[in-house]
Amino acid sequence: SGRVARDLPPLPTASEVRSAIESVSKCRNGGVAWTLYRTLRQAGVQVAPPELAVLAAAFLQVDKEVNGAQAANRVLELLQVAREQHPSPGVALLKVASKAHASLGEPDAVLQLASEASELLSGLTSQERRRDSQVL
Repeated sequence: SGRVARDLPPLPTASEVRSAIESVSKCRNGGVAWTLYRTLRQAGVQVAPPELAVLAAAFLQVDKEVNGAQAANRVLELLQVAREQHPSPGVALLKVASKAHASLGEPDAVLQLASEASELLSGLTSQERRRDSQVL
C-alpha cells in the first residue's frame, strides 16, 4: 500500500530546516546530527552550504576515541554531496572538512582545502568574508 505523493506532508521550509539544524547542533550529539542530515537527504530537501557547515561541525561532536574517524568520514561525505549540489561548498564547510582531514591524519588534504578556502575568500567582499567566517 504505497502512499501517493499528494498524501505526503509538505517538505520543510528553509527556515524550518535552519531551525532544526540549530537545535541539533546545540544537542552536542554527532549521531543526532547525522540522523537529521540523512533524513533531510532522503526526503530530497536541499540544504544551503552555511547550514551544511553547521551540521558538519555537529557531526564531530562525538567521543573521539570511539567514533572520531566515523564522524570525520561523515563530514567528508557531506562535503562531497555539497560539491555536487552547490557551485561552492562555502568557506565554513571547508574549515570543518579541514578539521576532519586533520583528525584522520591527512595533512595534504588539509592544505588542499585551506588553499581552496583561501581562493574563495579572495573572491568575496569583506562583508561576505565576515559572514562566512562567522558561521562556525
